[in-house]
Amino acid sequence: MNKKRAACEVSIANTERFFTNLAAHRVGGEECPNSFDRPGSTPESTEHLGRPIEIDEVHESLGRRAKSSHGPDGVTYADLKRADPGSRVLTALFDAVWRTEGVPSCWSESNTILLYKKGDPDDIGNWRPISLADTVPKLFAAVLADRVKEWADAVYSKSQKGFLQFEGCFEHNFILQEILREAKDRKREVVVAWLDLSNAFPSLPHSSIFRALEGHGMPLKVRNVISSLYADMRTRVQVASGSTNPIRIRSGVRQGCPLNPDVFNLTLEVVLRCMANTGEGYTFGDVRFNNFAYADDMALVCDSMGGIYCWRQLNWERRLLD
Repeated sequence: MNKKRAACEVSIANTERFFTNLAAHRVGGEECPNSFDRPGSTPESTEHLGRPIEIDEVHESLGRRAKSSHGPDGVTYADLKRADPGSRVLTALFDAVWRTEGVPSCWSESNTILLYKKGDPDDIGNWRPISLADTVPKLFAAVLADRVKEWADAVYSKSQKGFLQFEGCFEHNFILQEILREAKDRKREVVVAWLDLSNAFPSLPHSSIFRALEGHGMPLKVRNVISSLYADMRTRVQVASGSTNPIRIRSGVRQGCPLNPDVFNLTLEVVLRCMANTGEGYTFGDVRFNNFAYADDMALVCDSMGGIYCWRQLNWERRLLD
């Protein structure tokens, strides 16, 4: 049998040990108050973010949900559309969650399947985890994500292009190419360092997430709801011989959740601002560029090795991890 298509045959015990360590509690790094000293979202967008849940946005969001694998409760989006065609029951449920600022405990449960990547199939690290959560909490998170994305647009640095409405990777590539061309033509020094943050999504400390959301000025009500979504997250990882016991997820963004792209970006924004605040970078035209980020992939650009060393001395990764 082609091992790329087979179920993971790593033992349940080893699988549970690996994912328990991966999802273990991590402590966020030092405070970075100077990262939150720039203007953020407008009062109007903040008010819009915190308004009551409306039936139209729930119904529209459900209508956009395509067929997807179900979570532990076995309910699909098609089931929701048939059972509640007007989205009235779902809206009432979501409104109750919004008013109480707390989600049902069952919303914290998920199943995790493993997809083979490459390398030794007996190494659990060579399998990509895919979280399968229930559709009702995912729909609620999708409604909230639409609001957060609109609110966060004014928060993000121009260097971050990941998970945004418009494709920005081509823009990054073009500007970086032009910087390299100009440096060559004008015989200027330019240094580029490429970074791919390892296990960035599953290892992000929850304390760093909530500190970033607060620092960016997200309303307390919204932060409380997101905190409730993150409380007591649990998953069962499925392998060929069965499933693990429930594993407590105490770090990382909420996998499979529509909110996780913006939660990740808002947290990483702290690092991007710390780097920009050093003043290091490369001046192209009238703009000082220092990094090009696409989610957890980054290209750092500077006009000397000294600038790269300056960023390294910041211990910038400790802005998120201790």
